[in-house]
Amino acid sequence: MDWSLANAFNPVRVASASARGVSPSLIDERFDHDSCGVGFVAAVDGAPDHEILKQALTALGRLAHRGATAADGKSSDGVGVLVAVPRNLLVQAADLSIDEGQVLGVGMLLIPHEETRAEGLLERCLLSHDFKVLCWRDVPVKTEFLGAMALGTMPKIRQVLVVDGKGAEQGTMERRLYLARKQFERSHERGDVTGYICSLSSQTIVYKAMVAGSFLADFYPDLASEDFVTPFAVFHQRYATNTLPTWHRAQPGRTLGHNGEINTVWGNRARMTARDSTLPVECKPVLTQGGTDSTSLDEAVELLSQNGRTLAEAIRMLLPPATEGHQSSLFLRYHTDCAEPWDGPAALAFSDGKVVGAALDRNGLRPCRFAITNKGLVVAGSEAGLVDLDPEEVTHSGRLGPGQMLLVDLVTHKVYEDEALLELFDAGATYATLMEDTPLVAATANPVDAATLAATQRGFGYTREDVKMILQPMAAEGKDAVWSMGDDTPLAFLAKSPRPIYAYFRQRFAQVTNPPIDSLRESCVVSLHTRLGPWPHMLDKNAPLPGVSIKSPFLSLGQVEALRQRQYPNEADLRMAELPCVFRPEVSLVQALDDLCGQAIELVRNGARILLLSDRSASAEKLPVPMAMATGAVHQALVSAGLRTLAGLAVEAGDCRDIHHAAVLIGYGAGAVCPWLALETGMSLAPAGTDASEAERKMLKSLDAGLAKVMSKMGISVVDSYRGAHLFDILGLHSSVVERCFVDTPAPLSGIGFTEVERQLRQTWQPVDQNVPVSADLPDYGWVRFRKADVSEPHAWQPPTVKALQSVVGSARNVPQPVDPAGAFAIYTRDVIARDPAVLRDLLEIRPAGPELALSDVELPSSICKRFVASAMSLGSLSPEAHQTITAAMNILGGRSNTGEGGEDAAVYRVHPIVEAGDGPSAGGTSLQAHAGGGTAVAEAVVEAPAVHVSLNNKIKQVASGRFGVTAEYLSHAEEIEIKVAQGAKPGEGGQLPGHKVSGMIARLRHAQPGVSLISPPPHHDIYSIEDLAQLIYDLKRVNPRAAVGVKLVSGCGVGTVAAGVAKAYADYVVIAGNTGGTGAAALSSIKYAGNPWELGLAEAQQVLVQNGMRGRVRLRTDGGLATARDVLIAALLGADEFAFGTAVLVVLGCDMARQCHLNTCPTGIATQKPELRAKFRGKPEHVVRFFEQLSADLQHLLARYGLPSIEAAVGRVDLLEQVRFDGNLNLEPMLAKVGDAPGRWMGIRNDQPLPKPPIDEAWVAPTMTAIEAGLPYVVDSKVANSDRAVGSRLAGEIALRRAQGDLPVDVTYNLHGTVGQSFGAFAVEGMKLVLQGQANDFVGKGLSGGEIVIKACGQAAKNSGQHVILGNVALYGATAGKLFAAGRAGERFAVRNSGALAVVEGVGDHGCEYMTGGLVGVLGKVGMNFGAGMTGGLAWVYDADGTFVSGKKYHPDFVDPELFDAVDAESQESLRALIEMHVEHSGSGLAKAMLADWANLAKGFVRLTPKPQH
Repeated sequence: MDWSLANAFNPVRVASASARGVSPSLIDERFDHDSCGVGFVAAVDGAPDHEILKQALTALGRLAHRGATAADGKSSDGVGVLVAVPRNLLVQAADLSIDEGQVLGVGMLLIPHEETRAEGLLERCLLSHDFKVLCWRDVPVKTEFLGAMALGTMPKIRQVLVVDGKGAEQGTMERRLYLARKQFERSHERGDVTGYICSLSSQTIVYKAMVAGSFLADFYPDLASEDFVTPFAVFHQRYATNTLPTWHRAQPGRTLGHNGEINTVWGNRARMTARDSTLPVECKPVLTQGGTDSTSLDEAVELLSQNGRTLAEAIRMLLPPATEGHQSSLFLRYHTDCAEPWDGPAALAFSDGKVVGAALDRNGLRPCRFAITNKGLVVAGSEAGLVDLDPEEVTHSGRLGPGQMLLVDLVTHKVYEDEALLELFDAGATYATLMEDTPLVAATANPVDAATLAATQRGFGYTREDVKMILQPMAAEGKDAVWSMGDDTPLAFLAKSPRPIYAYFRQRFAQVTNPPIDSLRESCVVSLHTRLGPWPHMLDKNAPLPGVSIKSPFLSLGQVEALRQRQYPNEADLRMAELPCVFRPEVSLVQALDDLCGQAIELVRNGARILLLSDRSASAEKLPVPMAMATGAVHQALVSAGLRTLAGLAVEAGDCRDIHHAAVLIGYGAGAVCPWLALETGMSLAPAGTDASEAERKMLKSLDAGLAKVMSKMGISVVDSYRGAHLFDILGLHSSVVERCFVDTPAPLSGIGFTEVERQLRQTWQPVDQNVPVSADLPDYGWVRFRKADVSEPHAWQPPTVKALQSVVGSARNVPQPVDPAGAFAIYTRDVIARDPAVLRDLLEIRPAGPELALSDVELPSSICKRFVASAMSLGSLSPEAHQTITAAMNILGGRSNTGEGGEDAAVYRVHPIVEAGDGPSAGGTSLQAHAGGGTAVAEAVVEAPAVHVSLNNKIKQVASGRFGVTAEYLSHAEEIEIKVAQGAKPGEGGQLPGHKVSGMIARLRHAQPGVSLISPPPHHDIYSIEDLAQLIYDLKRVNPRAAVGVKLVSGCGVGTVAAGVAKAYADYVVIAGNTGGTGAAALSSIKYAGNPWELGLAEAQQVLVQNGMRGRVRLRTDGGLATARDVLIAALLGADEFAFGTAVLVVLGCDMARQCHLNTCPTGIATQKPELRAKFRGKPEHVVRFFEQLSADLQHLLARYGLPSIEAAVGRVDLLEQVRFDGNLNLEPMLAKVGDAPGRWMGIRNDQPLPKPPIDEAWVAPTMTAIEAGLPYVVDSKVANSDRAVGSRLAGEIALRRAQGDLPVDVTYNLHGTVGQSFGAFAVEGMKLVLQGQANDFVGKGLSGGEIVIKACGQAAKNSGQHVILGNVALYGATAGKLFAAGRAGERFAVRNSGALAVVEGVGDHGCEYMTGGLVGVLGKVGMNFGAGMTGGLAWVYDADGTFVSGKKYHPDFVDPELFDAVDAESQESLRALIEMHVEHSGSGLAKAMLADWANLAKGFVRLTPKPQH
């Protein structure tokens, strides 16, 4: 049996790096992800029918684009259906004779071919639970429908049929079948048997396989039989990020199918482990070791639904909606504290045979559309159009919004939507009597002792930078400090100066498979509320909630004092015990941890219900245990002792002085944190005569905001789900430390152990030389700003290095051009290489591949240069002069430059001479001349040429989450299009451009408002999952089929698996950026603690892609701190085909690393928009060209020295790298592992998706363009289906490209009928009119660039359009111009980042007009919450018929002001009427006609929303 089949049936959890020492490679199956399409079909009357199954199978076939194929090109990642047990079919097939009254139970098993124990063992399990086994059945299959991979791993597929035995307790059959399965799983967990039970039930059965969805019934003839009848069918199509998917991981599970990603799953699993001692033994194992996140969720739902809750209650309990808007629900209030949410993008379809339903996560990050017919059929799914329904029969077409549920009760024959379902839940128990929410009131804290403060700060390792650059902004402004230009100091494991233990932790972040969220603009979904004390029992819904209710996990000094003084609610039942986390000097740190854990266990066993871990008593005689280690060790000790649920952990930490530090403490189990020394320090910084407590309040506020931001990077919105989830990578700590204190955390590189940590601790508190006087000042190690002192940290771009490189290229001030540039570059390179190890590559040496080669036998420097890329740096972050100089230089060189996320001036595409302009790019031309005088960047004129060869056209166009300047014209002129998912300096966050850098020109290019800060959303709102990314790649390849499309990721453990998913999504290249990436502005804590070195991420991506046989399909590019030929060669050996440079390019242009980019005060004119500073810019294209020429020449010499004829020959030759230094006790063996025999480099072909047939609109392009060129109108009439995606985009790209050659009138109309697929009308340009009679899915009008989209309702929806949903989520994302008229309701995030389009729609979901910077939106119906969040431009009208939009503050009050219709001027009132008349003219809306007919009365219900001034 091959590897993948063995894994399929023995899904043992892959041990963490900590548990297995150091792994042989960086591949870790814990990071496998999946996503998919999901839905159900059900008959409300509960009548079984084969037609239900046929419709579900049809839906599966129509979800093919949401799934993926394996590496063999034919095997799917898995499809399946969950249906009712087909009793008659099975009884006949097995030739059985049983009484009609006997209930039939059926098990569906996947068994390895050589497994002989499974059937007998399961029979014994069934017998022990009072069942009679009737027979075993080999399920008929047709293997010709399988691909080679699926066939090679296909197990035996068998069914066991059972009935109750004599003496079986009536009415308990389902639970006994559940317990029999659990008994089998216990044997499986012990290794006594292999095999997988897909389902074992009298109500439901699961058929699943690794086959294309449209062939599931061909593979399983059972499903094609007319005798297979069912009243419902849940269907699922899987998309796995890896390409070695397995049979057992296909879905649905036993109760549900899941589309999405559980961001919190590590924490959910850890908390379930902690609850183990409170759970019934017969229900174990609760969670399957090594299962997917979907499997774990399915099993948790089963546990709840088998122990006192209904299936619907269990789903609602684990996937609750946001508290906002649901405060009145007692069920939700109780269960919010009863169990942490399984948080993350999720659309669920579920059933237990009695009910069938669907649910969405609290953020609404997956789509779910539904339709109900007048014949009692309910269809729900990831898209509209999965099942053909007669529009005249559809009485209700809707969508699930964030946190909503839909339930069909097959027993009572009722359909429940969200609010009705909550009322049902609320009536089910007396929750009101079980909740106590009395707050923890602060007592009077002891005053700060200024005399001892400095000494205490020194003991805990404080530095001047900690106080001035971190704590002071928190205390004065309540904000995290903002910084720029990234982090060029060594990470903790190679640091020269002492670093706290927290510095070895790197924050994890979401990218591609799940999105980060915006904790500021979408704060309505964020909850920091928690309870301190014992955990509620998740299976006892009648138990009062224990513990103290607190609004935030951060405690003030007074609140900790209240705990000490026993002044808190329920004190008698919540005994608090203080646990000093200090040890005597004669005791070792390990022994101190042993003692600490022993004391914690004893205290809890003796009745303590709150443990206060404190290092307040620390001194030279009582050394503090690093609080992260103390917290993690105590938490784990209580888990191991089965006591964790009995007590809460409060932590009073003197060494916690940063948002990141606090996040680590909570991430390893702390229920509440008081950073007492940081708070006292902040209070000491308060100006004389002011209230010091205000400084404490601001610091706590900044900690709240900072923690929410850290959580949101992983897409987590509830602190209870983040606690104990250990969502970090550890770099530089030994496995002994990780296993003891930080269990299950990825730690791939080993590092220092307890001895080294203790040594540093003693040196801080007990200096070796007691005679040396202690300085009054705290030390300054230059961790943020460069310092010259010997004890200070080195910076990669410290002044001598900067000057040396600028001297080479001729951009240094007052330094003549070197006579011997090659010699000068060699000196610069030698000095960089000779530094103390500061990055991972400094620990490596290159071994020769063979004898040294003659230079004439090695690739030419001019060829090597084509692999060089100038990293993405936006116009806005950089001055126009700097941005254009880089572009010109890379085009001269034959390399590539990247626009960054700010767009570029369309003038560079147009065929005309480039002339000087006044303020940088403009419609009249482009110039590199600073308009206030000063250094000229380029003197040569640019002659007329085809647009793609204009010297100022960036070959790489970036598409970032803000979509600034992303139009059809922009995209159609790209050689490459790069989707920036994350940025090295701040992964999990969006870009920032401070308002003082948004000049008039920058605002014009970004379609924004001058002087207003521009914040890109943390996620791409059209990438919430891997299949969403595949859709965006498809869209971009439609609008520009000539361009290669790439995806930029950031290094982090698990990035290799994401890279594999990106390759499966048909990207052409993947960028792996390192943590050292520069930035114009970012939070200092993000710069310092998020993202890993590129060496690690690149090596992991290479390993995973090779292992999965996909490396040859994509180019790998790396980015982050490259500065020498040696850097480039090591990157190539680790797997990079191409190499991107950011900071180095800025340095050669004159950057002196002043790190003032965010302040708009760059003294060299590079990162500023101020004319007087731009005039100081001295960079020239030849400076950049000279740098890359020297670099490539040096690289040619290196290749020759090591016997490599070309870069291509070096790519992936990791065997030529050897670790020769072991600083920090690092072991780079996993990074240098050689994995598999598949190609280790790009094989030179595009990674295009093989399509079964050309897209429907492909055939329309040529005749349309012929008509356009002839000046004739062109009309297309066609039916469309949900598989017809990005309709119109292909033509839009062609028109945009042609228009660059001159004016081109366009008159094209597409008249379409049906349900169209995603991205309808994406990037449509002026002159295009797309009219749809029917309904559309997500992303309508994405990037709309002047076109017009009309969606007309049909059938019942046309008669009552305002009540029907006819378009999906995220419409008009990034639209810059054009019109949309929709005679129906839309989903979530309508007009997100709209910056110029006009739209009228008849209702929207949550987060409407989010981040909008321009355009006009009219909403004629109901609106969800958080309307206008982040809106800084444009205008919106909302019809507020019942006044709840204003009274309920469904808008974001920080960003928009509401004005009632009667309060606005007559001209504005008339403009609204004209807008609605236009809507009637285009869409024929019945709702709009009715409004106009009674305008005098109904108009008063409108509210105008205008953006508030933002500073």
